[in-house]
Amino acid sequence: GDNISKAKVRRRIDRGMAFIPEDRYGFALVREMRVAENAAIKAYRRPEFSRGGIVNYKKLSKQAESFIEKFEIKTGGPHSLVQSMSGGNAQKLILARETEAKPDVILASYPVRGLDIKATESIHRILVDEKNRGAGVLLVSEDLDEIFQLCDRVAVMYAGDIVEIGTSDEVYYDPRHPYTWGLLKSMPKLSADSKEELISIEGAPPDLFAPPKGCAFAARCEYAMEVCREHQPPFVDVGDNHCAACWLNMKDVPDEN
Repeated sequence: GDNISKAKVRRRIDRGMAFIPEDRYGFALVREMRVAENAAIKAYRRPEFSRGGIVNYKKLSKQAESFIEKFEIKTGGPHSLVQSMSGGNAQKLILARETEAKPDVILASYPVRGLDIKATESIHRILVDEKNRGAGVLLVSEDLDEIFQLCDRVAVMYAGDIVEIGTSDEVYYDPRHPYTWGLLKSMPKLSADSKEELISIEGAPPDLFAPPKGCAFAARCEYAMEVCREHQPPFVDVGDNHCAACWLNMKDVPDEN
């Protein structure tokens, strides 16, 4: 594949990447611009929207109108200022713009943060539709319900590193890292007969400017051994499509003496 991790934004867009940021007004929309202008931020260079540096605002307005209708965006129209829209409708405008060109990859970072239930359901439906179309959707979230509801595969991160990765069912029903165990114990169960007590993970994450020598989770892990504090655990297979980085999954560990 083509490594675009250090590529400029325009090249990433041209290679089929879309981005739904956590901060919608900080990184995706310009408050002082109109709906039609925000809708065309990625596409205004295309021949159908501009010629010789002159933008065809009539066509931009038509595109915005199609977004408003298709995604049921509640706004005063394509010439309304974006800052007058609700958070949910602003987010739908971003999704309309980002998915218009049928991207190959969509990076969605906390896409429903701060939204109400109705708006959340709408955003989730759009992401699922894109996944079913064939796009790869990378969802970044701390909402475990959202993750296990939407994702086929789940990667659990701690202190900037992936510590477990597997299918949604594997990570939920057969977690193999103590941090994942802690996350699931802190997750409310929706079943009416559930009386399980929620347990938080004690302690605080490590200082990433001065990371620990061994496993980053060792200081908060009730199962930590001396080897955990001295050596980084390797990533090992714990299932057909399931891996975890924890010494508890290893038959042989380094000599602690």
